[in-house]
Amino acid sequence: MQWFPRTAKRDGANDIFVLSGTDGRLHFVNKMGKLEKSFDAHKGAALQAKWSPDGTGLLSSGEDGAVKLWSRNGLLRSVIAQMPSPVYCISFDSLSDNILFSNNEYCYIKSLKTQAPPLKWKAHDGLVLCSDWSVISDHIVTGGEDCKFK
Repeated sequence: MQWFPRTAKRDGANDIFVLSGTDGRLHFVNKMGKLEKSFDAHKGAALQAKWSPDGTGLLSSGEDGAVKLWSRNGLLRSVIAQMPSPVYCISFDSLSDNILFSNNEYCYIKSLKTQAPPLKWKAHDGLVLCSDWSVISDHIVTGGEDCKFK
């Protein structure tokens, strides 16, 4: 679950959050709890969904190994990556130009601006279960099944 990013204009129109479901669907819910939109996103569970910092897009990952980029209205823009196993964590950088995602013990950074292959490194000795990219310092933090955070 993640709330839509706040902007300087607080008109209440963007007071929604996104939920990822075990049925592979993403759900947009308003602050009153009303389901605004629901759509198929992944085969198997949708493990995570995150808004871009500027609110122009939505990133999702699932048990099917897919990392997908969606418009703010829920229309598929592109499949960023198709991995052989579940992608447990995703994150945007502060400018929404790059994304971070994990697969098994590896982390990847993929540019949304160029067609360059993703940067890949071994982050943990087990599955990478969580990660985030600081919008303030541009540092990346990861947590793994090896009981370490880096």
